[in-house]
Amino acid sequence: MRKGKVAVLLLCLIFCLSVVYSAGAESPLSAKQLLLNKLESLELEPTGELYKTFSGTATYTIKELSGMLISSVEPLKNLTGAQFKLDYGFLVPQNKLEANYDIIINQGQYKGDIYLDATRLILSSDVLSLVKLFNPEFNTEESGTLTDYLYLSDPEITNIWNNMDVSSGQKIPPEFKELLVFFVEAVPDQYFTTSLVNQKVTFSLDQDGLEDVLLAILIKVKNEDERFAELAAGLLTTYSPGENKAAMQKKILDGLEESIQDGSFPDSADDFQELGEVIVLNQLSCEIPLLPGGQSNFTMDFGFGGDAALTGGIKVDVVTSGPADNNSGTYAIDFEVQESKQKIKANGQVSGDFRQTGKDGESNVTIRVQARDFSETTTFLNMLLEGQSDVKVDQSLQINIPVLTESNSMNLEKYLKKPSGVSVLVDGRPVYFDVAPFIKDDRTIVPLRNLAETLGCAVTWTEPDRIDLNREDISITIYIENPMYTANGTEKMLDACPFIKDERTMVPLRFIAEEFGCRVQYEEVTQTVYINTQ
Repeated sequence: MRKGKVAVLLLCLIFCLSVVYSAGAESPLSAKQLLLNKLESLELEPTGELYKTFSGTATYTIKELSGMLISSVEPLKNLTGAQFKLDYGFLVPQNKLEANYDIIINQGQYKGDIYLDATRLILSSDVLSLVKLFNPEFNTEESGTLTDYLYLSDPEITNIWNNMDVSSGQKIPPEFKELLVFFVEAVPDQYFTTSLVNQKVTFSLDQDGLEDVLLAILIKVKNEDERFAELAAGLLTTYSPGENKAAMQKKILDGLEESIQDGSFPDSADDFQELGEVIVLNQLSCEIPLLPGGQSNFTMDFGFGGDAALTGGIKVDVVTSGPADNNSGTYAIDFEVQESKQKIKANGQVSGDFRQTGKDGESNVTIRVQARDFSETTTFLNMLLEGQSDVKVDQSLQINIPVLTESNSMNLEKYLKKPSGVSVLVDGRPVYFDVAPFIKDDRTIVPLRNLAETLGCAVTWTEPDRIDLNREDISITIYIENPMYTANGTEKMLDACPFIKDERTMVPLRFIAEEFGCRVQYEEVTQTVYINTQ
């Protein structure tokens, strides 16, 4: 319980520090008190008209996509080179969006339209061709009466408009500023330093400093619980306008009181010993210019563990310069993870640059992810994604939301509820089959290769009728139209023989899943099979 509360507070602190960093980049700062003064007087309204009435273009290209995880999912095999382009326009004061997508996959082109109108999402029926691409068993004939649009009405869509300024980085909610001041007030002065030579103020922590700062904040929360609850409830209801602030405030206060009474509230140095087992902060540093428009630097470097089998870390570097109405910068997020039980290691980077004024902006991003086994003989995932986007104020923008009628549209929620055969999920993720699964004699029958490769097996066919399945922990041999098979040298019997359909070997799903140590559950109402590997 304590570990979870400390982790939540840590994330809150890091998020707050990133805002201090951004705010400081626009204002001269000195030591802690001057920082507090600046936060109190911080202008919250955005500069310029950007992100009110605007249009733009975003393009993303999959440069590389390969590995065992990709080859086991049929629709993903041909995504290398795929390009996604979105031209969009936002009228935020009117709560309207119009976007046109143009997607190129494996030499095929898919175009369509997306609209947001207050609490309603509208899709042109072209989207069904994309659904068919990723799910070949999808029955498009059922949409014969659908001529133009699919739509979904949901009050939660309102939050898109309520948070538009916040998510675009153009506006800081007053409630967030007040909570940020509350946290900064608790931080000991020793973690703020000022350099007149470099004209910068620096906030810096290591692991010991992190524990010291978190303890100081928690003691302040405990001593000023009513003020904290009021500020936190105000911020939460800003992002979720449907919530009642008074009820939220009472819930927070009751939670604090309960944790204090039962002793789970972390308010001593001993309570942070577990934190060091989960997160080790190597460096957290914010360098903020005293002069307006100067260069700012943010660095966060931490490792994690808590489980001897899981090691690694994450490093974040951000550099920005310029005032709010002419800001530019670069960022890089690097990560590396090793999982010794499965003998998998992964690493990657998200990096990019951006430029933004009060009238326009542009950005570039590159995402690289690789996952391999420890010997580097097997690649589970190799991905390289590149993206570019630009946006500008567009006062002449007009958005024409289509008029929906019973004859030209269908409710998306009702459409999705139509039964469409057997679905299979492994650890919550759908498995795609090149021959549709089906029920026969109360057994779910599936293509062998699709399921086996999803479970991490290598599949080998030997003429005329032998199939070998191999994974580190198990080796299975089966034969077409023969109920006998071997598992790690032990002879066993199937309750249904493997057979060929559409040039695919079909087998009972439960046999494969359970032989590879998985749990299987079947939900008859939705015809969904749930496979859990853990």
